[in-house]
Amino acid sequence: MTINFDINLSKWQRKAWKLLHDPTVNELVLCCSRQCGKSIFAEIAMMEAALTNPNANVCYISPLYTQGKKVYREICDALEKANLIKRKNSSNLTIELVNNSLIQFFTAQTPTAIRGTTCSYLLVLDEFAYFPEETTNGENLFHNVIKPITKTRKPKILYLSTPNGKQNTYYQKYLEGLEGKKTRTLVNDIYKDPFITLEEIEELKRSTPPLAWAQEYEVKFLDNALTAFEGFEDCFKSPNKQNGRVWVGIDLSSVGEDETVMTMIDKEGNTRQKVIEGTLDEKYHKIADTLNKLDFAACYVETNGIGEVMLNEIKKLTRQKNRLYGWNTSSTSKNEIISLLQTEIANKSIAFDIDDKQLYIQFGVFTYTVDKRTRRISYAAKPPYHDDRIMSLAIALRCRLDYPSNGLNNYATVAMKNRRIN
Repeated sequence: MTINFDINLSKWQRKAWKLLHDPTVNELVLCCSRQCGKSIFAEIAMMEAALTNPNANVCYISPLYTQGKKVYREICDALEKANLIKRKNSSNLTIELVNNSLIQFFTAQTPTAIRGTTCSYLLVLDEFAYFPEETTNGENLFHNVIKPITKTRKPKILYLSTPNGKQNTYYQKYLEGLEGKKTRTLVNDIYKDPFITLEEIEELKRSTPPLAWAQEYEVKFLDNALTAFEGFEDCFKSPNKQNGRVWVGIDLSSVGEDETVMTMIDKEGNTRQKVIEGTLDEKYHKIADTLNKLDFAACYVETNGIGEVMLNEIKKLTRQKNRLYGWNTSSTSKNEIISLLQTEIANKSIAFDIDDKQLYIQFGVFTYTVDKRTRRISYAAKPPYHDDRIMSLAIALRCRLDYPSNGLNNYATVAMKNRRIN
């Protein structure tokens, strides 16, 4: 079987292709700006490695399942048109080709699925700067989980990403590739992109915050990851022990990949989070059971979407239902509670569990954009990441501000004091 890979690549992609196929290069680090074609390059490299090497096992790992799913669909679309797929599995994200090669997709969120795999010819680590450094049990994800799958067959390793601060393995590989021979680094910023004009670049630059521009488009490694919460790393301390009464914020999710998260915060700013899993009915009972065991002053439950229905169901199962309140997240209220959380972090008056790796990751990818027309700031997790834990935390913090002592709103408390005075 002869496969023709005469594909029209851009200038930087041709350089990357040449390095990837250099027999003296074992690892290639691509440091690229957003929307420059690095994912397409990875897809072409994976298909080429699998089709030109019978019985190959090409592996792809991304930070999130949604990213891998997108690449899986695009590769399937390309290969199906040429009748090159023997079978595929959309649940396990595997593609078996007519030459008995296999392309497997994994996510850094489930490292147990990666263990035991033997990768051959090519391993792609997409958005590698956004991989967690450690697994939930404290192991180093790259050295203890990912690198061992390359030990037997020694495939080429392709590291793809935009920068995300200097405190990660991707930055170490970037530096290694600048000076190395077996590991090589190729940098492609927005000014090298042939598909965008200088006028378009200037327009994009005017609508992008300076730090975001430096990291996302000029591909500069900042001292810290670009985040809306500068200095959040310093607030991760020893496992928190909460004292006395707490305030609760619940970010609800009915279906999909979003999580339902409960955050508890005490008067001293110690926080604790709990992810609620299961069906809707199971979530109602688990949330109510947790609340019934807590000494809580008040609880905000996000009511966006079907949240109002969920809140009513939770109230039926909760003893202190009079302390449960609905919270609606709008663009205005979201900015307010994020600003409140930013202030607490800047003042170091809030503490997060040092073992909560997922919350740490969400802080690192929670950023902001500026509307070019209105100049309004909008906060959100960088796509395709999630911000459920951040929002639950911010809602709990606002709940503590609104209901400072016994579950009564600030304004109601002031009114009662005035009546007593008169």
